[in-house]
Amino acid sequence: MGDTVIKLAYPDFFGLRVVYRSDEDNRSLPHEYLERWDLHNRLFGDDVIVPGALRTTDGLRMVLIQKAIMGAPTAPEKIETFFRDNQWLPFRTNDGRAWFDKERSLVVSDTHQGNLIETADGSLVPIDFRIQALSGSLLDAVKRLV
Repeated sequence: MGDTVIKLAYPDFFGLRVVYRSDEDNRSLPHEYLERWDLHNRLFGDDVIVPGALRTTDGLRMVLIQKAIMGAPTAPEKIETFFRDNQWLPFRTNDGRAWFDKERSLVVSDTHQGNLIETADGSLVPIDFRIQALSGSLLDAVKRLV
């Protein structure tokens, strides 16, 4: 583990949804962005704090405080093992590969090598996954894909 960093999200951008209906925007709403970080903290033992937002001339920017993780990007096969060993099921979205936790009705994406850091002791630390809770027809659709 390293120092704490403060990050500013892009102006008026609150992340992307993992899955969404064809008539919906794929961009998350502010409350979905906050839910994402809450889920990230609870699922992966992270401690990201979102102390607020900053209004700039470019738009509203979320402020995040997160520990800097020292390590290297994780090998693709270790990413696969990380999710499969934790009972996540793979599926494809329009944006690529995602993972489904059927027990909690959650989906995760953006699980590339740069978002799962391998520390010097071999631990794998997620730092910026997209996470989304599902219900209703979106949940049913994902269940059909896995």
